[in-house]
Amino acid sequence: MVRPSPSTRPFGPLGAPAIVVLLALAACVPRPAPVETGPPADPVAARATAQMTAQDVRIGERYLGYAIQAAGGEWNLDPALPAYVDAVGGKLAAASDHPDLPYRFVVLDQADPDTWPLPGGKVAVSRGLLARLSDGAELAAVLAHGIVHASATGEGGPMEREIRRRLGTSGLAVPLSREGHTGPIRDVAVGPGRVGIVMPQRRYDAETETRTDRAAMELMARAGYDPAAYVALLAKEVAWAKDDPVAWAAIDDAHAPSPERVESARAVLAGLSTGGTTDPEGYAAAARPLKEAGPAYHLLAEGKAALADGDTDAALQTAQAGRALEPREAGFLLLDARARMQEHQWTEARDALDRAVALDPGYYRPWQLRGVVRKALEDAAGARADLEKGLEMFPTVAGHLNLGTLELAAGETESGLYHLRQAARGGGTDAHKAAETLTRAEIGTVPGRYLVAGAGLRDDGRVYLVFQNRSPLDLVQVAVEVTVTDPATGAPRSETFAYPGPFPAGTREERDTSLGPFAPEAAASVRVRVTRAGLADPGKPAETEGEEPGP
Repeated sequence: MVRPSPSTRPFGPLGAPAIVVLLALAACVPRPAPVETGPPADPVAARATAQMTAQDVRIGERYLGYAIQAAGGEWNLDPALPAYVDAVGGKLAAASDHPDLPYRFVVLDQADPDTWPLPGGKVAVSRGLLARLSDGAELAAVLAHGIVHASATGEGGPMEREIRRRLGTSGLAVPLSREGHTGPIRDVAVGPGRVGIVMPQRRYDAETETRTDRAAMELMARAGYDPAAYVALLAKEVAWAKDDPVAWAAIDDAHAPSPERVESARAVLAGLSTGGTTDPEGYAAAARPLKEAGPAYHLLAEGKAALADGDTDAALQTAQAGRALEPREAGFLLLDARARMQEHQWTEARDALDRAVALDPGYYRPWQLRGVVRKALEDAAGARADLEKGLEMFPTVAGHLNLGTLELAAGETESGLYHLRQAARGGGTDAHKAAETLTRAEIGTVPGRYLVAGAGLRDDGRVYLVFQNRSPLDLVQVAVEVTVTDPATGAPRSETFAYPGPFPAGTREERDTSLGPFAPEAAASVRVRVTRAGLADPGKPAETEGEEPGP
């Protein structure tokens, strides 16, 4: 029997809805090697270094926005702390080996203690980590470590290519991590946003981190900060990781604090001048609004946990109590809106989101949610504007799904199908909804995109067919045109065959035909074209109102 070889890739043109664990994927990225500093003597090498640096800058700037969105957006409760972080970072950058890079220092609205660099001088630190620091020197330690990584020459290009290769060839979508680690991860990034999530999750081996520690401590000393704070902070991180391993997982995995690193840093400190700036008063003043908001953020975490458990009443009560404590925090308005969305209280949800957008216009989430709500309220123009704004900031499955169905309803077929295809490449329920909607929209015009057919010859020389249903829906009433060139005469023979089905979603099945017999060499000339396929359940498409609730 001559067997066909149809593709075994699940869901074919819709994209396999696969979810990856971020740090597992990031661990596959080659670990960066330490880079020698100082200008190269060879002019050719100097030009190569300049080109690599320019590439690092482009990559960092391209993905920084996506990385910030994935981490919860920028913290904007009070301008004093971001300004202080920027001032300390600027002082360190000026004393670094690469002072001309376009450095940027970002405070993330993320509860988990975390910090990460991106190529070309980008360093981010979470409010969860800043709330744990004691003075300006400890902040300088965090930023100096990030600067050493972020200014290393030539890391960006290989890292981007490796991440794209692994994401692209596997068809993977990437879930957003959620602060607090409570509840299922549901909001999923697609397109370039995937790289923006994975890139900050680089892991560094112990040797690289030890060398980075030395360079960072030397940088602190040059900038006038006490490098003893670096050792003290490493020791604190080891203790924090033991006391709260879940909350510390992100920074622990990426930067691996350990007793061995502490001892190595102490040895480095012995050869450095100590007694530089620590600035506890200045840091305390800048961080006071953040630390005073601690009880409010505790309520926010409780509210998210309640919502993840389906307790919308508790989530609403917590959102109200939290707003009374800290009315500047948009997270409580998002919590309120998401709870009301689950109850289909669309007008109240829109009002909350109007205020959230006003408080935090630089974060994609309130725009995306308000687009969903306006869509439910049949405000098509407002929904389209909000969803487009949210997707511009950060491309997600939910955003593409809702905009795609909105465009189809408005008769904008090409645009609608584009957004649905983007959504279907992701993972989770929203991607499945997009795949269903695509199948319903296109099965009548391009059935072969969803039901793929291959062919072969039985031992008796007759043609048989293999069908692979790559759609998420059961298909029926299939018709195929089969053409075979007879090797004896050189003339093609064509026949059409009909099969009532059903062909269940995601399955692979064989069907016989009456075409033949042919000599074995005819197998190479068999061509199959699916000309018709119908839906087993041609009823109403799946509802797309709302988005999957996240924690």
